[in-house]
Amino acid sequence: MTCAACGAVNREGRKFCAECGAALVASCPACGSSNEPGERFCGDCGVPLAAPQTEAPAPPAPEVRRVSVLFCDLVGYTALAEQRDAEDVRAVLSGYFDVARTVVRRYGGEIEKYIGDAVVAVWGVPAAHEDDAERAVRAALDLVDAVPVYGEALGLALQARAGVVTGRAASLGNPLEGIVVGDRVNTAARLQGAAPPGGVLVDAATHEVTVAAIEYADAGTHTLKGKAEQLRLWRAQRVIAGVRGGRRVDELEAPLVGRARELSVVKELFHSCLEERRTRLVALTGQAGVGKSRLHWEFEKHVDGLAFGVLWHTGRCLAYGDGVAYWALAEMVRQRLGIAQEDPPDVVREKLRVGLERWVGDPVARRYVEPRLGVLLGSEDAELPRQELFAGWRLFVEQLAEEAPVVLTFEDMQWADAGLLDFLEQLLDWSPAHRVFVVVLTRPELFDARPSLLSGRRNATAVGVEPLSDAAVGALLDQLVPDLPDRVRTLITGHAAGNPLFVLETIRGLLDRGLVVERDGRRTLVGPIDELQVPATLSALLGARLDALPPDERALVRDLSVFGGSLPRAAVDAMSDLPADAVDLALADLVRRDVLTVRRDPLSPDRGHYTFAQSLLRTVAYDSLSKRERKARHLRAAAHLRAAFPDDGEEVVEVLATHYREAWAAVPDAPDAAAIRDDAAVAFRRAGDRARAVGAPAAAEHAYRAAAELTADEEVAARRLAAAAGAAFLAGRSAEALELYDRVAADHRAAGREDAARALVAPSCEVLVNLRRLAEAEKRLAEALDAADPEDPGIPDWVLGLARVAWLDGEVPVALEHADRALSLAAAVGDPRLLGRAASQRADALAFSGRIDESLLLYRWALDLLGRDGDLRPRLRALSNIGALHLGADRPGAPAVLEEAVELARMLGDVALAWPTLNLSQLDLFTGGWTAAQRRLAGVLDEVPSGIVESQALHFGVVLAQGLVGEVESAREHLAVLAGWRDSADVQARASALAASALVASAEGDLETALAHGGQAARDARTAIGLSSDAVRWGWPVAVDAALRLGRTDDAERLLDLVPVRSPGQVPPFIRAQLSRFRARLAALQHGAGIEERLRTALAELDRLGYPYWRAQVQGELAERLREEGRQAEAAALLEEATGTLTRLGARPALRVLGRD
Repeated sequence: MTCAACGAVNREGRKFCAECGAALVASCPACGSSNEPGERFCGDCGVPLAAPQTEAPAPPAPEVRRVSVLFCDLVGYTALAEQRDAEDVRAVLSGYFDVARTVVRRYGGEIEKYIGDAVVAVWGVPAAHEDDAERAVRAALDLVDAVPVYGEALGLALQARAGVVTGRAASLGNPLEGIVVGDRVNTAARLQGAAPPGGVLVDAATHEVTVAAIEYADAGTHTLKGKAEQLRLWRAQRVIAGVRGGRRVDELEAPLVGRARELSVVKELFHSCLEERRTRLVALTGQAGVGKSRLHWEFEKHVDGLAFGVLWHTGRCLAYGDGVAYWALAEMVRQRLGIAQEDPPDVVREKLRVGLERWVGDPVARRYVEPRLGVLLGSEDAELPRQELFAGWRLFVEQLAEEAPVVLTFEDMQWADAGLLDFLEQLLDWSPAHRVFVVVLTRPELFDARPSLLSGRRNATAVGVEPLSDAAVGALLDQLVPDLPDRVRTLITGHAAGNPLFVLETIRGLLDRGLVVERDGRRTLVGPIDELQVPATLSALLGARLDALPPDERALVRDLSVFGGSLPRAAVDAMSDLPADAVDLALADLVRRDVLTVRRDPLSPDRGHYTFAQSLLRTVAYDSLSKRERKARHLRAAAHLRAAFPDDGEEVVEVLATHYREAWAAVPDAPDAAAIRDDAAVAFRRAGDRARAVGAPAAAEHAYRAAAELTADEEVAARRLAAAAGAAFLAGRSAEALELYDRVAADHRAAGREDAARALVAPSCEVLVNLRRLAEAEKRLAEALDAADPEDPGIPDWVLGLARVAWLDGEVPVALEHADRALSLAAAVGDPRLLGRAASQRADALAFSGRIDESLLLYRWALDLLGRDGDLRPRLRALSNIGALHLGADRPGAPAVLEEAVELARMLGDVALAWPTLNLSQLDLFTGGWTAAQRRLAGVLDEVPSGIVESQALHFGVVLAQGLVGEVESAREHLAVLAGWRDSADVQARASALAASALVASAEGDLETALAHGGQAARDARTAIGLSSDAVRWGWPVAVDAALRLGRTDDAERLLDLVPVRSPGQVPPFIRAQLSRFRARLAALQHGAGIEERLRTALAELDRLGYPYWRAQVQGELAERLREEGRQAEAAALLEEATGTLTRLGARPALRVLGRD
């Protein structure tokens, strides 16, 4: 055969040319016939053989561009290759290339080629950027750092070296030929060869355009192979600023020492967060001065240099008591939206509107987020529950993350209020699939107080920042002041105890005293040092530094020390008596000395604000004030805050309250002490109101308690303690809330204030119900009603409370009576939300009495009354109950309603997510989606805190799922979580636990326990809850089945009599089908008639419902009946189908009963 492409002659039968590889035969894609190459249509069937050939476009012509080229190779690769077999070497190289590719792409570069163990990358093609050279150097530094880490994971001592050059090169259009050609690539290779292991050398062009952001050491001139002239080279040392030199620190800053591993961990966790789209928290934890902020600064510089944009936010927690509610989070939102701390509410609202139009594209989401962020920023007075606020704040973060990766940095997190910690936990739990990276800088005590922020979370990591080793401290000193005498190095190292801040402050102190001076670009020790000049503790060292300041500067530092956060220039002026020009000079010098820092973020509206460089500096300065000096400065700070912030300092009222309290406590016997104490009490009351409004109940409780302690008027103090009780209940501290309510009520009664005491009945009974102390709640409510005036405004809530208590206690008629009265009272009051709550409570009672249709109608009305605004928790509860009713009544609308409830619960971040999830999983179990049920339950179990009733409900679902497949041991572990339900006053919980126990007992063949527990569950639930309850749907069939298998016909009769035959409309279809099934089996035991008819009735109903597990059981029972009648073929077919269904489901206990396991 002659090749049409090259003319070579090939032997017959070949399909491809042996010379050029061209096809010798074209096979038809339709009929498979052979055709000659070049023919366009098959000669046998006429189908086109290939698309018409068009002339390929000519590759783009080479283009000369300015590029930066990185050349990196492994040190000692030849020896490595000789010592290991080829397969191992290939695996090492493959992993190394993966590392290189990842680093290069992070900085926007393109891999040019791999040459042996060398990686060549290029920046500037196909598109150029102003910072290409800087990105190339950053990538080179990262790459030579990453290679040893990669090698360590393999047990190898790997190192790399790199060269970077910048200049003009020809870019090629054909990828097979490479990206660029020219002298730049060769020169980069030569620089790499001259670099030391772990080093990066750059040429003059690269150095010139990157020196603002990269610190270099002069590497001298080099003669390189192939170069006629010597080249001046520089060794890249480290990144010292943001992109193009932004936010460069020109003050004393040594290279990072002893933290390479920690920095690598933070970087990799950040990139995995982005690659996996998984929200992640990293906590940098260590003692003061150990280097957390410096580690974070290195990470910030790394992120700033990446090829993609990142939305960066920073907030600092203020060191006032238990923290100012959500201060750090509000600071971040203000940064993103350009809102200054001092902006008045109307300006805040306008900036918020404009900012959300930019960052939240979905109009529906924008309408939801705006009022909730307004509450956080103090521009809205809406009363919204915390779940609502958290949901809006989370949605804002999620929307930002859709635009670009988001970093949230919380500094001084040990001072965080409980509400902020709750929000962070909810962000991690309820917004898990987003590019959100949370960085927390904190001292270790945070996790003693809040271990749940880290423990058990797969998306949270603690990176301990431990004291440096003596060797690392020595290396740090060598970088700061080379050639220190050994005695001085030993002295400083010994006192430092591994704390880098101690080292830096020591050198700063020596610079201030002129004992260390700058000469020719390096610091030199020029004077003698004795032990007195190196204090033994960090506090003493910082105090000595402050004492050495010029008088005006020292006075200004002491004036500002009463503030814990950042200070705008206006606050500095307000706190100082110095003339404006003297303040300017003092501030400039304090910044130069690293006592104060200035916010440099160009996107922040707080740019130019001053903060202490170290929180310990502020503490030392504050401790130097006398009590009278503290009082005067706190009062001056309070006056400034009230004047500077709108609404008499409303947004910073927590800070204002603390200033007044500290001023009063400093000199409590002064003539004006009573007035200052009153100011403090009022401010703390306002702080409590604000904290409660923004969803920080723990901070609100703290503020209300503080207000009460500072209040001289006993009645007013009692009201403030009652507010603290309400906040404690919202914070989940029910026992503490009840103790406070009872204490305040007793105080009111002792003072003859009966009306005030009665006003606490409803909230205290809400706490009792939450604690399931139903009898006590009923007694209080009844006594309040008996003693009440007919016009008492508390009556509707008391009656509604009685309805809820009776419903939970299984007293359905009583619950209906109270609910009817509550509806009438609510209608008379004209409050739609109260009416909605009353309608929902009556619907609950109707559902328990089996009046499903009435209940559903009433729930729908309640949903309309409750609306989609304001507090959505009653709406969530109504949706969950509607879905549960649809499930229990075998109605087709259950999935849609339950999914809506799940979506609303997730939006609110409410643990009530457990209830619709449980019911959806039960629906899965009934309809044959057993794997889906287990997966659904397991996923939400990870999100809901353990130990609460919602978590226990999910464990109930897991017991059902595992009991059905015969995983008895695991099912019993989950059943143990429900131990408290067995003794609960809540009949629904008690009966459900018994039903679950019965199912597990049946799965392991313990029919006596299955009968006892299932029967008790069915009797309790049938009387108090109704036939649609979970306990009846699971416990009753198990109990009847156990009674029949044991031959206990009397027990079976009694259980079957629980279903009212004369009221079929109140019997759910599933229960009707089971009744037909069990009546047939009972008749078989008693030699009765109608057995097959009843079984086929049950089979048809279960088939209509689409419940395969129960249908298969009835098929097996019908097959047994047909076999007894000699109808073997029919029986075999039924049995075969039943076996297939149960096998597919994995229902091993049911298969054993059929004898087919």
